[in-house]
Amino acid sequence: MGKSSQELSIYLDTCIFQVTKNLHGALSCLRNRHLERIVWIDAICINQEDLKERENQVGHMARIYVMAKSVMV
Repeated sequence: MGKSSQELSIYLDTCIFQVTKNLHGALSCLRNRHLERIVWIDAICINQEDLKERENQVGHMARIYVMAKSVMV
């Protein structure tokens, strides 16, 4: 994920994580305080600065999407 002056903070469990303004908005729209959701976001789940990790994880994405109950792009 590229660095941006538009980054905002979110909490992942007890850790603070910086995300882009667009991702923050999308997560805010998806949030439901009464429903637990498991969300896989490549910008968070994959170290975007590690080319080997990115290549490896992209190979798993088809399986992740197939196993998902719903997918939003």
